[in-house]
Amino acid sequence: MRGPGSRAEKSAGGVQSAGFKDIEKDLRERRFVPVYLLYGEETLMRDEVASALVDAILDGEMDPSTRDFNLTTFDAAETPADTITGAIVSLPIFAPKRVIVVKNLDALKVEAEARIADAIFQMPGTNVVILVAEKNDGRRRIFNVVTRVGRAVEFKRLYPRDAQDWVIKKAGRMGLTLDARAALYLVSAVGVDLRRLETELEKIRTYLGDVEGARVSENDIAELVGKSLEEDIFALLDAVGNRNLDAALDCLNSITRRGEPAIRVITMVAWQLRGILQARLLRDAKMPMNKIISELGRAPFAVRKCLAQAERFSPADLRTALTLCHGADLEVKTGTLSERLVLERLILNLCRTGRRSPGRKPGRLAGCNRTE
Repeated sequence: MRGPGSRAEKSAGGVQSAGFKDIEKDLRERRFVPVYLLYGEETLMRDEVASALVDAILDGEMDPSTRDFNLTTFDAAETPADTITGAIVSLPIFAPKRVIVVKNLDALKVEAEARIADAIFQMPGTNVVILVAEKNDGRRRIFNVVTRVGRAVEFKRLYPRDAQDWVIKKAGRMGLTLDARAALYLVSAVGVDLRRLETELEKIRTYLGDVEGARVSENDIAELVGKSLEEDIFALLDAVGNRNLDAALDCLNSITRRGEPAIRVITMVAWQLRGILQARLLRDAKMPMNKIISELGRAPFAVRKCLAQAERFSPADLRTALTLCHGADLEVKTGTLSERLVLERLILNLCRTGRRSPGRKPGRLAGCNRTE
């Protein structure tokens, strides 16, 4: 039988919060709290952990024939509160445990949420409730219930480097071999959404055939996945370096039309700026190109692009630009401004920061070229 924590461990990709480690301990010891709240943007990892909990709770010593009678899954957006509360307070059927999974918890109205919270306090000790949500609103009653009697774990989007590690491990389990550069190229092309990355890996495996250990190159990924977000970010920063606000906003429009969330755009811009700064400092220190490539851990073409873009920015410019990205990140997370406005302000301020290319005249708006 599969180990109780194996699915959760594979999903986590090595990135674990304190709350996640508590769940790992519950899985190993098969000792479970009455209620779990799993929330956050990283839906694949979140759903895999929910499945791992269900398996560990119900598979134990339970007769497999009774499993379906003691596992009930509801969509809170489509199920009446009375149906959910009825299941929560019901005893198991010919089994020691019963699991109730409630998805789309965010869709609950206040009254329905209060009734479900009351049901959790009244349910028999044999039952475990797993709540799945996008957000954790600490002001709502049901989340306070979880704080008192259960565990809440947030599943955040991974940072690009962590997503790269996840891709390498996931590919290995699928019988594929990706080196660090190929994995990073895939993350740059697809983003850090693990469900999308898993889908692309499945496409790659189908393309290469069932060859155990098949090696995946950057060319394979480029052919199957298409233009990468990294390329769009390169173009955006080219425009910023030239103080061409029109072109920079066109690049931003191209990126956002693909449905890229603001946080990811900001993260990728900051990641690229950091790469440009590192490449610039290493080159200034007279480090050979092959060692710069090794130090940055990026594909050779990406390092060459970083060095080319470094000509348009001073180290001070780049540090200022990273500070601007940090500020934009905070604005999006706090919701003080609309995401679109935050992104446009960031691009405007980056244009003001980037040094003008030789022979280019500054535009009328703080040195940015913009056609009225």
